[in-house]
Amino acid sequence: MKLKLHSIIMMLAGLSLFACEPLDDIKDELDSNYTGPLRKDLKYDLVPADYVTISKLAQEDATTPEELEIAEQIAVDTVLYPGISVDYIPDIIEDIFKGYGVKSISEVNFRFADEIGAEASETAEYYEMQPARFWKFSPVIEIDMNSDKAFYQYITDYVKEDEELGKYWEPKYLPYGRDLYYGSTAKYYNFDLVYYNRANSSRDMEGEAEIDPELAALYDANDLVKLEEVLIERVVEGMNVMLQQHYKESGAEILSNGVTITYKVMGTCRFDDRSNQIMTCNFNCTKASPNPEFELLSGPVFSVKK
Repeated sequence: MKLKLHSIIMMLAGLSLFACEPLDDIKDELDSNYTGPLRKDLKYDLVPADYVTISKLAQEDATTPEELEIAEQIAVDTVLYPGISVDYIPDIIEDIFKGYGVKSISEVNFRFADEIGAEASETAEYYEMQPARFWKFSPVIEIDMNSDKAFYQYITDYVKEDEELGKYWEPKYLPYGRDLYYGSTAKYYNFDLVYYNRANSSRDMEGEAEIDPELAALYDANDLVKLEEVLIERVVEGMNVMLQQHYKESGAEILSNGVTITYKVMGTCRFDDRSNQIMTCNFNCTKASPNPEFELLSGPVFSVKK
């Protein structure tokens, strides 16, 4: 995979023909000062060569005949076994995803089996870039909002009951209602980002924007790029609200076995061109239940809804 840092290094390689400072010194200096892009969501599938590399590393570390047998079998079956991935996948993705910013999340997919001879299945684990510039296993809790309309309803109900946001609740699509601030609609399992719907639904009979002058002003000025940015920012905020409401009484934790938990939230956004895309955001819990608090870790990232 060709990443930005690699491109920079290749450019430096060409310049090094004319420079006095060795390329390795330049690269080391670049690595020590480079903070990488803002947090990114990355994805990688282990290939057969990776299993061979992991097998060799595990064989070197094996201290018992049993551990050695498992290590050798990894390369034969292209399968990882319990306790292997957390120790060796960071070595695999270190060079592949070098240069990305702290708190970037890497999804790594691989074949896994409980023991030698057991049926293997595809699985995924997540790793987070640490401040010390290394990847560390990160437990991830996935919430697919499309699996239950209750996830969208959390947001709509919050808007209805909130003292400041209550004016954005609309008695439409009952019994669900509609939220005009975040755009959540439980009836359709989505966030409505259609410009006209959001900018004009709150106008009075004379066309004045009584409820949401910010969106109306952007729409009237035809500043649709900024309008969409604001709508997406509100969806991110809405996902945060959903997490707070879902885990209000219990369930939200900051750490799992000493490792920061990532809450991966996926929801559907209906855009102005009427396309439906899956929006994914990763959050960290900064205050555990009850009444938890969350902060955006990375995202949003969009993918076409299948």
